[in-house]
Amino acid sequence: MNNSISLLLVIFFINSSTALCETLKAVREKTDPSTGSNDITFNHDFTKFLISGFKKATIYDAASNTIERSFSADENVISAKFNFDGTKIVTVSENIAKIWNAQNGKSIQILKHPGKVFSASFSPDGNKIVTTSVLDPEEKWTSEHVIKVWDTNGHELKSITGGYGFRPRTAIFSKDGTQLIVATASYNRIYNPETGAIIFEFGKDSDGHRNTVNSVNLNNDGDKIVTASVDKTAIIWDLSTRSLLHKLKTSGVMVLSASFSHDGSMVATANFENAQIWDTQSGALLATITGNINRINSAVFNKDGTKVYLVGIGNLGKDIKDILEIWQLLPK
Repeated sequence: MNNSISLLLVIFFINSSTALCETLKAVREKTDPSTGSNDITFNHDFTKFLISGFKKATIYDAASNTIERSFSADENVISAKFNFDGTKIVTVSENIAKIWNAQNGKSIQILKHPGKVFSASFSPDGNKIVTTSVLDPEEKWTSEHVIKVWDTNGHELKSITGGYGFRPRTAIFSKDGTQLIVATASYNRIYNPETGAIIFEFGKDSDGHRNTVNSVNLNNDGDKIVTASVDKTAIIWDLSTRSLLHKLKTSGVMVLSASFSHDGSMVATANFENAQIWDTQSGALLATITGNINRINSAVFNKDGTKVYLVGIGNLGKDIKDILEIWQLLPK
């Protein structure tokens, strides 16, 4: 048999097998121009969602998908997160994290850093913020990274550095707020946010990530995390046993973000050129989503897990725009 034909048959068989294994069908409900394309997140009761983009972050009403309020920034807003009760948000732009009043849109505090800030998120009680950033303003490959813990009045409470090779881009609080969860290409670490001491480290000797970790997110029960990496994989980790549960090998160029559904049964990965839905318990691929978005930066579920919200950059008509897409997940 001709080698080219053989190769085409192999590719067809692999793609057909993958499609047959998927048990959910994604149906596009909406494609709209968006106010941003960097990140999307819901508040704790899923009544609002927050999109970050070029020089602004925007709160939407989840029932109508209409804009409630925008927050103007001087630079590109790479991420924005609610506190638990939705009264404040924290945004990340260049070398600052900024705390805002979510009701009136006014800036409350500016958390200045010497170099680029990668992430910022609230503690569960909303009284603290953890940021990750680089110490060198020029952000060289050898630059040391730092984790900082702040109170919401702008006071730095703790600074954690690790020397050469310490390059965490994302950190979050545990569900009870007593620990910091940090994911890197080399290991996962749990820190005491009060003392900066390492409580434990895991994933270093396992088949973990092989490149930069872009995001880490916690499930609602607080016993699992999912990490997303440039190495095209997302990994589901068990915090209680400190073990790798599933390595999700995506079909994208890289995994820019990964998040759990509210009930923890599914994971959504944003893989640059597509989004994929995975079963948390088995690690099986449930659905692959492609649409008008050429670069999908973030994917999140609605409260009951029947819809997935995507933001990214894509084509609307002849123009390249920031796009919000909403997809329904239905049984095949």
